[in-house]
Amino acid sequence: MEVRPGYKRTEVGVIPNNWEVKRLKDAFLFLQTASNSRSDLSRDGNVKYIHYGDIHTKWNSFLHCESDDIPLIQEDRLPNIPFLEDGDLVMADASEDYEGIGASIEIRNATGRKVVAGLHTLLLRGNREVLADGFKGHMQYIPCFKKELIRIATGISVYGISKGMVQQILVPSAPPPRTTRHRRRPE
Repeated sequence: MEVRPGYKRTEVGVIPNNWEVKRLKDAFLFLQTASNSRSDLSRDGNVKYIHYGDIHTKWNSFLHCESDDIPLIQEDRLPNIPFLEDGDLVMADASEDYEGIGASIEIRNATGRKVVAGLHTLLLRGNREVLADGFKGHMQYIPCFKKELIRIATGISVYGISKGMVQQILVPSAPPPRTTRHRRRPE
């Protein structure tokens, strides 16, 4: 099959010539997540807590930390867990079906808020020079990426993915946005 001009064939499929293929471990830091169950959550908590079940049922691709309904937990129940930052990707590492494997949300408006990734999640903090904000929440829908998530899933009635295996997945990467210099107009 012929590749159109301006594109190239890679191990993840056909991509633009100026794009690269990267392993997730080269595009993201994988940070620690909390392991609290739903029974640890409370209405009077002071930290927003992202539970993997809510990724599957409440949110789709993006989580808006200032407006979306997020369960709470007391901060003293979260020793040494990093708070989320804008652009982080939180991925569910467990699902009852293949469709839900790797369900993910890209974090928005987390700055100045206490929000953590919780039970059965992976926290991926991206390098904006490799993957742009706004793209990460859609990665789960890239056919080659989804195929790899399903390939690495293990289990019988509940499927899981490991951080080590996810780190090895290849993903297409657009070049970083160019910075443009604006010229001042003469007054």
